[in-house]
Amino acid sequence: MPLIVPSLALALLVGMSCCQATELMEWPLQYAVLSDSDDYTLECDTKERNIRWLAPSWTCSAPVGKALYISDIQLPCAGQYLCLSARKGLLLWSMYLLIADASLLDVTCFVESHTSSTLHCSADIDEEEGILRARASVSSTDMPQWYTATIDGTLSFTLSMDKFCAFEEQMEPILVEVQVATEKRFMSLNKLYYIRDIVKPSPPENMNVLKHNRQLLISWNYPTPWSNYASYFPMLFELNMIYRNDTEEQIKVEGAQVLAVSANVRTIKGRCRDLYYRSEWSPWTQGIETPLCK
Repeated sequence: MPLIVPSLALALLVGMSCCQATELMEWPLQYAVLSDSDDYTLECDTKERNIRWLAPSWTCSAPVGKALYISDIQLPCAGQYLCLSARKGLLLWSMYLLIADASLLDVTCFVESHTSSTLHCSADIDEEEGILRARASVSSTDMPQWYTATIDGTLSFTLSMDKFCAFEEQMEPILVEVQVATEKRFMSLNKLYYIRDIVKPSPPENMNVLKHNRQLLISWNYPTPWSNYASYFPMLFELNMIYRNDTEEQIKVEGAQVLAVSANVRTIKGRCRDLYYRSEWSPWTQGIETPLCK
């Protein structure tokens, strides 16, 4: 591999150009993932004899014929390399060289019930721009299509598990693969999940308060993703009550969907979780102001 020296780099500026990075709008068709200080050789896939290269920087590069040698790659040299016809400047071939850095990516996922085939995920990405793609595989033979989206800091997305069977024993963990490509970096993270470990229900629905015999009658429904299989997966509900004298109390209710409480309760809200598998608690419902009992 040739040594790149300043005098050679200056001499090679004829027929070569530098280009500014542009925002990625879709997943790159051709790319290579490298580590800091790696070497790499690019070869323009064309029958054209006279070509020129566009590169993010020439500090790491030296052309030899149709090839471009990248030596000791650093972040300024990462990005898109373009091979152009020397005469007309037509694009002949392109390639992204991306530097791997998984430390910039974190991913969390949950499902709303034991029977849900949809993963709700969020990716915390320490980059301002780029493309994310993700997929969830139910088994080692399952190869679903990639979900793709542009990113802007934290990104929320859903993944469908088409081959997930709710009442079948889960022998293999679900594999969630997340990859992020920016103009210069590549991030990749795999997570393994068992459904029972990532259940996080939606809040109770239709919470209502009625006056009843100098008491308040509070009622609510199971969250919709849970309601069809409530007999298989009963829920634990927790009610947070603030009294008119500003004291506070929390009451847990197993399975039931109605409760009579003191008329002195001023505000009430609720949340829920799986009764037996100790799933995460759902978010709280909005607080409800109760009517005064006279």
